[in-house]
Amino acid sequence: RLTRFLAELREHGHEAIGVDGLSRDRQRVEHGVALALPQEVIIALAIRWQQSAIYWWDGEVMWVVGALTAADPRRLPLS
Repeated sequence: RLTRFLAELREHGHEAIGVDGLSRDRQRVEHGVALALPQEVIIALAIRWQQSAIYWWDGEVMWVVGALTAADPRRLPLS
């Protein structure tokens, strides 16, 4: 799926940087990408690719923002 997603981004002229997320115990790795696009565009991509949420950097703080979920944005790190 990640390979197909990256191909779609390239087709539309979007540059992606690989980013891996780790669980707190470092036992689970989730591969992803960082994109310099408006939040609305990234959420639309996340929905298209069936992702529950995205990570969003606002320039100062990292957030978890719902895509398929309707949860309120959550500031990271979670306590």
